[in-house]
Amino acid sequence: MNYSSLERHYECLLPKERFRLALDAVSREDEVEFQRLVRTCPRKNYSARDNAFTNYLDACVWIGIAMYMLWSEVHCKFLAFLLTLTNPAVDKELADFGVRFDFKEIASYAKGINQGFTKFCEHKGIEPEKMLKFSKPILESFELNRKLFTSLDVTDDENKATEVYEVLCSLWLKTTGSYE
Repeated sequence: MNYSSLERHYECLLPKERFRLALDAVSREDEVEFQRLVRTCPRKNYSARDNAFTNYLDACVWIGIAMYMLWSEVHCKFLAFLLTLTNPAVDKELADFGVRFDFKEIASYAKGINQGFTKFCEHKGIEPEKMLKFSKPILESFELNRKLFTSLDVTDDENKATEVYEVLCSLWLKTTGSYE
């Protein structure tokens, strides 16, 4: 492929088109193509990258951080549940404080988080893996969570799914200034 002839057209890309191509490059682990898209991004008079493009990239980072925090909460609850199974003294001590861990509730909560995130990604027309590819630990957390909880025969926590979807939409809007 003759990149020099293609690269001449990169300046004509709209911010959203450039953003999608950058996501594709990152998901393919094509650092050269990603850097080419960043380098050819039109500059404004104040010598900054196109604000809309960088806002989309920033939004992906913030969405990834939010999802990582949610999944970390689930993983902590799951580990605490396992600890109570293996150590009756811990279970009794937690029960004295009114803390109980129910595996089906944890799994339902996790599936609700995944459902809200999946709905958000579908709404944006972006594959979940591409949205999270900017951070390997975040992507690994997503894959672990999906493996742990999606195959279980429990219903999604619909309230959590709606909450996650709305929070992600709000975060996207605040970061990009657009519903798109």
